[in-house]
Amino acid sequence: RYRVTARRAPHARVPPIDQDPDLLQSFSSDAAHVPGGVAAGVVFPTDAGEVAAVIGSCARVLPVGAQSSLTGGATPRGDVVISTRRLTDIGEFRGGTVRVGAGVPISALQHALGARGLYYPPAPTFDGAFVGGTVATNAAGAATFKYGTTRHWVDALTVVLADGSILDLRRGEVRASAEGRFEIERITREVTVVPVPAYEMPAVPKLSAGYYAASGMDLVDLFVGSEGTLGVIVDATLRVIPRPAFCIALVECESELQALEVTGALRNS
Repeated sequence: RYRVTARRAPHARVPPIDQDPDLLQSFSSDAAHVPGGVAAGVVFPTDAGEVAAVIGSCARVLPVGAQSSLTGGATPRGDVVISTRRLTDIGEFRGGTVRVGAGVPISALQHALGARGLYYPPAPTFDGAFVGGTVATNAAGAATFKYGTTRHWVDALTVVLADGSILDLRRGEVRASAEGRFEIERITREVTVVPVPAYEMPAVPKLSAGYYAASGMDLVDLFVGSEGTLGVIVDATLRVIPRPAFCIALVECESELQALEVTGALRNS
């Protein structure tokens, strides 16, 4: 099917919007240190209902995680910052997956997984990044060479849209129609038609330019890598694997050409 029906959040209060100057200053820039960032307030929701309540009460919001972005994308410009740092639940481990709050740092996730002999492969180099941010940016790291980017490991998402509609998406349940569109029935019962972008994605392992697009694509993939522009990611269900053995090897190459050949051979294997 290509239509998904949103649900309305249970009645939730709007969490306090903190306007302490020192706190606002701490959220005024991300790791790119782009100057001129200004936050109108900072709020710390604890579930999807509170996220929806904040969105419904504020004219402009900017969802942020650890603000480890190197692009300036997590720098506020007069917005109310929705910090995900209290969305920290780690659910039960079932069938090779785990449901994780958007505010869980990758380091905390790997620690919880390690205690069970498990591992989350596409973790970015900075393990202080939050899960929600890594999904929003389709993050990649050293293990991407073998395991691919975040997109390949996201099994489900909970997303709050700009009108407070909550989408519960599970991979394989909603795919683009033959005409290349999705239909989202929002909490107002209005149906929004979302066309799949018409451009063709290059066949490269890591891509962070534009929304994902493919024939018959999964709706989950539209939100992965969307940089928070389509909705606020509240939690994600991630696939995990048994923890592999790790080693580091130094391969000395005689030329750049040989280095490229070695790299290609490793990827093919």
